[in-house]
Amino acid sequence: FYPDMSNVSSSLWPWSRDDINDEDTKNIIESSNKTPSEFNTLNYGKFLEVSTDKLSVKYTGEGAHSNDVGAIQANCPIPSQRLVYYFECEVKDSGIRKCIAIGFSDEAFKLFRHAGWEPGSYGYHGEDGKKYSGSYSGDVYSSGFSTGDVVGAGVNLCKREIFFTQNGRMLGPAFINVKLPLYPTVSLHSKNEHVVANFGQKPFVFDIQEYIAQERHHLYTSRQHAPLSSTITHGVVREFLEHYACAATLRALDASWLGEAPSGAPLTGEVQLTRRAQLRAQLLRGEVQAARLALDELFPQAARDPLVEFHLACQEFLELVGSGKPLEAVALARSSLAPYRGLSAQGDRVLAQVVATLAYQDPATASAVGHLCSPQQREVTADIVNAAILHCSSQDQIQGPRAASAPEDLDKTPHPSLPVALNSSLERMLRQVVICHNELRDVNCAQGELFRLDEALALH
Repeated sequence: FYPDMSNVSSSLWPWSRDDINDEDTKNIIESSNKTPSEFNTLNYGKFLEVSTDKLSVKYTGEGAHSNDVGAIQANCPIPSQRLVYYFECEVKDSGIRKCIAIGFSDEAFKLFRHAGWEPGSYGYHGEDGKKYSGSYSGDVYSSGFSTGDVVGAGVNLCKREIFFTQNGRMLGPAFINVKLPLYPTVSLHSKNEHVVANFGQKPFVFDIQEYIAQERHHLYTSRQHAPLSSTITHGVVREFLEHYACAATLRALDASWLGEAPSGAPLTGEVQLTRRAQLRAQLLRGEVQAARLALDELFPQAARDPLVEFHLACQEFLELVGSGKPLEAVALARSSLAPYRGLSAQGDRVLAQVVATLAYQDPATASAVGHLCSPQQREVTADIVNAAILHCSSQDQIQGPRAASAPEDLDKTPHPSLPVALNSSLERMLRQVVICHNELRDVNCAQGELFRLDEALALH
């Protein structure tokens, strides 16, 4: 008796979400967000002396042979869910030959080679100022660096681009089409070379936050160039207001579109708009019984929809538990919720979570069921009731009045009258925007920060 939810945002169905406390899910999230904080002292090249704080590294060899390079990586790869990753190194001593390379390398990198010599590694070298990637012959990039310089290395994950800075100055893009995972890497090859890394434990010399802000602004403003007809935007906004029964705002929008003052003339279907608005307000206040009586009187066909009846019963149960009336909640469960047991696996999961709120002294603060006692859950119920009213009204216009499904028919009609689209076209479009951006991120080798609609809207 639940509709197919494959196209419905999980945020609208908190009862049906998978357990986000699952340990595997936690581990995946934590590993993708973990940030390098020090050098890896469990595995690093020869001729290196690493400080106890794991941030300073010195070269103690003679550097007589090409294989005498000592390289060291950070303790973990750079995080993939960022727009930009960045670290800096201060050159305390450039040694005899300034054979220092700073950059990134992959898991297969050989720790007796310079960053940039091996495939999957990228380095900016101090002795000649060249950039190297999988080659012994680098390309001209800058003037090189020596004692006292601060060299920064960053990855723009959205552009899949590596860049370097020197003494707070951007040197520009060095490598493109890079792939993760990559580790911050330093390699040394002449006596007395000494480098101290800054993985963010203190302010950077380069203003990385300003760079990130500029990149994010450029990223979002570049999406504004697609032409969009004002007629389309007006229609989408109008449908949103009509969907949620905002009659006064809807009238003002129409007046502004026509260039006239609001006339006060009734809108098409304004009586229904007003009634739907009243019902929604009652449900958002937690007045489920009053809303049910109003629904029976004003929209009897929607009131008899099994899915609406189920959600109203669940919401009433939650309101009783939240107001400290467990005995009344138990009585309601026996009379109104028990008939729904065994009708579907998903419905049983919902019932189990709803009834579980009785086990907590304060269910609103319990992580497992807290979302059921939140104002957002009232909105879910209000959306379901509103969608049922709209659907019944549209069906009556097309087919004429129809009989509601009886509870005993639920096994025959697993997808009752309620449509999958519980929200307005505008909300479905915004949801699609999020999906498209994250699909584009997947095309970009899953590199770059996840698109956040709230942050994107805040920039505008």
